[in-house]
Amino acid sequence: MTTKTLTGTIATGYSLSAGYSALLVTANATITGIAGQNLTGKSNGGGGGAGVYLAPFASSRTVTNAGAIKGGTGGLGYNGGNGGVGLSIASQGSLANSGAIVGGAGGAGASGAGGVGGVGVYIAGGGSLYNSGSITGGAGGGGVNAFSAGGAGAVLAKSSVVENVGAINGGGGGDGLDHVRRHGNQRQSRHDLGGNFRVQRNL
Repeated sequence: MTTKTLTGTIATGYSLSAGYSALLVTANATITGIAGQNLTGKSNGGGGGAGVYLAPFASSRTVTNAGAIKGGTGGLGYNGGNGGVGLSIASQGSLANSGAIVGGAGGAGASGAGGVGGVGVYIAGGGSLYNSGSITGGAGGGGVNAFSAGGAGAVLAKSSVVENVGAINGGGGGDGLDHVRRHGNQRQSRHDLGGNFRVQRNL
C-alpha cells in the first residue's frame, strides 16, 4: 500500500492520484476546497470544490485524517451555488477521522434561493467509517425567496461499518427572507428544513 502524506496549508483542494492507495492528513494540515465563482444577473453561483477527493479505484482506498478538511463555499448568484463536499471517496474505501471535516457552506442567493450546504463525508462504495473527531455538514446559504438545506454530516451510499465516538452533525439551514408571517409586533421567518422558527421584534 502506497501512502501519500499531506501537511501544511492547501487552499485549492486535493485529489489523490491513482499512484496511491492511501492518504494520511497530518494534524498540522489544513485543506480547503476552491470556492465557487460569484456571478451576477440571472446566473447562479458556482459550486464549491471538494476539500479532498479520491477518484474511483480498483481496490479499497484508505484515508486517515488528523487535520482540518473543508469543502469550498458556494458562490453568490441569482441562486447561490452549493457548497462542496468535505471529503469524497468515489469508490470503496475507509476513513479514520480524529480531526475535523466540514462541508462547504452554500452560497447566498441574491434574488432566489441560497445554495445547499455540502456533505461532510461521502463514501460511494462499501467501506468503513471510524470517527473520534468531528464531521459536520456545511450550512445552507441565505436566500431571498426560499430557505436552503444544510448538508448531511456523512453519507455512505452502500452498506458500511460505522463507529462513532466523536460528533457527526448536519449543517444548519439557511434563511429564506421572504418566508414571513406577521403577528402583531412580531415576525416569524422560517429558516431551515426542520421547520424551526426565529422570532424577531419589529422596530
